[in-house]
Amino acid sequence: MSWPDLIRDVVTVVGAIGGTWLGTWLSNRATNRALAVARRDAAADAVAELTACLDRHRAVMWKTVARRLATAARIIPDDPAAANDDVNASHASRGAITRPMTMLCLRAPALAPHARAAARAAYAMRRATRLTDLERRRAAALRASEDLVDAAGRELGAAAVPQLPQNQKAPQGTGDSLERS
Repeated sequence: MSWPDLIRDVVTVVGAIGGTWLGTWLSNRATNRALAVARRDAAADAVAELTACLDRHRAVMWKTVARRLATAARIIPDDPAAANDDVNASHASRGAITRPMTMLCLRAPALAPHARAAARAAYAMRRATRLTDLERRRAAALRASEDLVDAAGRELGAAAVPQLPQNQKAPQGTGDSLERS
């Protein structure tokens, strides 16, 4: 075997190993990126489901507490059947929060404090003692839900968009702009 043949054989083997390694690396990179997108989408779905459940619970709590306050003020007559229906609806809407809360805390632990704060604010509506207090607590619950959505936008949006170095500007005219032409 001559030197040129040996060099050719070594280059062929190195090329085959390098090509295999490069193909594996690119495949793993694509798989990891797809998994990251799937995780981000699942977390966004959990945020959407949780905020919908919190919205339903706020509505139920508004009705339940407003009825209780109106009955206590003798504005409306006492209706035990309606009050019982309100309590059952409140328990059902509060129970519906559990699954999306759990999924969100598992999928995006950084959002867990915001999610728990939004739930606590919705639950706090129950303790209102006057209609103005109920309105204030409802507004606080709405703000807490909005804070959750804002935090999710920052957390999940940051995972989706590669960050540019601080001294580098985004390219212009790429078609990715959200501005209207």
